[in-house]
Amino acid sequence: YYRATTYARFLQDFGADLIMFGCSTMDRAVEYARPMVDVPMLQIDRPMMDKAVRVGKRIGLLATLDTTVPSSMRLLRLAAQEANKEIEIVQLFSGEAFEALRSGNQAKHDEILLDIIKANEDKVDAIVMAQLSMSVLDDRTYGKFKIPVYNSGREGWTRAREILEQL
Repeated sequence: YYRATTYARFLQDFGADLIMFGCSTMDRAVEYARPMVDVPMLQIDRPMMDKAVRVGKRIGLLATLDTTVPSSMRLLRLAAQEANKEIEIVQLFSGEAFEALRSGNQAKHDEILLDIIKANEDKVDAIVMAQLSMSVLDDRTYGKFKIPVYNSGREGWTRAREILEQL
């Protein structure tokens, strides 16, 4: 966290208008750095978490990397707490999808994730895809299911643009 805060301070010193953290596992670094940095800071996952909390109580958290799960669950709970809402998090984890991606089989990775979404669209109110790498599925998920399926790429970059336009 110290290193992330130091990097944020360097970015501020170099004139950055916004600092976005793209790592789901290290999203807490933003919370530690924010009081020591004068530039707006954004966790790339936070906008999708905020949206999911607004639309439902039962939120599916889709992840393929085990280190992402605890930090993503914590950030989702924080979004709910700050919105004064109670939520239930349904973990949708697939290590198999990560292994497919790691071995170079993007198509298998994508199909596994799409199958998980399809199998759960009647069980949750919204799904958040916990890793930025899943944003490649945006054209296959956005508006394609009965429930909203959020990814940090679309929601994070949209929020970054909004912040920059307000400066």
